Amino acid sequence: MASLHAAASMRGATPSARARLLTQSIQLEEQEVPGVVSRGILLTTLLLVGGIVWAHLTPIAEVARTRGAIMPAGRVHQIQHLEGGIVEHIHVNDGDRVEAGQVLIDLRTASASSEHTQVASREAALAARQWRLALLLGDSRGAEQPSGLRFDEAQDRLLHEQQLAFDEQLAVFDAQRRQRQGELAAKREQAVVLAEQVRLMEERDGIQADGAGRQLLPRVTVLDARAELARARAELRAVETEMRLAREAMGEIAQRRREFEVSWRQDRRLEAEGVAAELAEVSEERRRVRDRLERLSVVAPVTGIVQALSVNTLNAVVAPGEVLMEIVPVDDELVAETRVLPTDIGHVRPGQEVDIKVGSFEPQRFGTIRGTLLKVSATTYLDETLAPYYKAEIALSRPYVGSDPQHNRLIPGMTVQADVVTGRKTILDYILKPVYRGFSAALRER
Repeated sequence: MASLHAAASMRGATPSARARLLTQSIQLEEQEVPGVVSRGILLTTLLLVGGIVWAHLTPIAEVARTRGAIMPAGRVHQIQHLEGGIVEHIHVNDGDRVEAGQVLIDLRTASASSEHTQVASREAALAARQWRLALLLGDSRGAEQPSGLRFDEAQDRLLHEQQLAFDEQLAVFDAQRRQRQGELAAKREQAVVLAEQVRLMEERDGIQADGAGRQLLPRVTVLDARAELARARAELRAVETEMRLAREAMGEIAQRRREFEVSWRQDRRLEAEGVAAELAEVSEERRRVRDRLERLSVVAPVTGIVQALSVNTLNAVVAPGEVLMEIVPVDDELVAETRVLPTDIGHVRPGQEVDIKVGSFEPQRFGTIRGTLLKVSATTYLDETLAPYYKAEIALSRPYVGSDPQHNRLIPGMTVQADVVTGRKTILDYILKPVYRGFSAALRER
């Protein structure tokens, strides 16, 4: 204001007065400059101090940037076939939604069908043989008759012949025993007669001995009677011996009959046990062949979406273990699977927070998804360019982007950028980092 007033006064003043006024205005301006400068310096100082305080107090996150895709937690199921075969029917296409247990592809193989027929025939023959042995052993009530079992003529004849041979041998033993019984009965009757004769002869001998003692009979008569008695006694003993031998023979026949029957039944039981074991093996083999036939219908293990269908033509040959297609589960929980660079792996550990940006949705418009790092692979893998990386699995806080759970749903295969928060620093730390690095390098000598 002083300078303006001086300028107005100079327009109407004399040259000497004008010079005096000019000198005064210059002095006044020189007096005002130090005040402006001081205020500017103060303002700059305040801004600088405030900026330093703000930079010291304001944290920013340190992140390890990873890239990957949304995947089901249960992983993609690769559909393979154990034995392979020839494609008969294809029931699905890429992109189809399938339910668990739904038939995907039907295969055929001639060897499995013929093998099943052979094994079934062998099983039926063994079952018939097992039932026949049960009939022979008289144990058919304890054995399970195979459903639909029918004996053919040869089996009927074999069963009849074996039963007939057994019965005939028992009949031989029974005939021998009856013969011995008849002989024993005859000898028993003979022994009764001889015993009566001996008794009478002994009674006569007593009477004759008394008469000879009285000189009523000659001694020769007594001796002849006694000789006849001795012969009768000897004959009785011989008959009794024959009776004992007959009884022993009958016991021996009965023993042989029992031994034959036990041995025959034991042989049949051993045969039945062998047949049962063989039948169990054949039944197990038939189950395996039946399972193999059932596996010719390839079914979906889970509900999901078909992708990477590799079989597209009928009568195509499928090799054992060949991957026919992949099924991406739709009901499983979703996770993000990303690749961590080896340079970042030292700062990454499970439990860290993750900020996830989905490639299909602009983060400025739809926002991001929070997540938690679940696990990191123990070793590296190689990508298509043979560059190493670590696999990381990230749990998602929600299966959608934005605020509406019914829209912007995540689906497997969506690409993501996942920033793993490895730490936090202030802005001042970042500004001073080059200075620290320069000092660290400058204060060293080789």
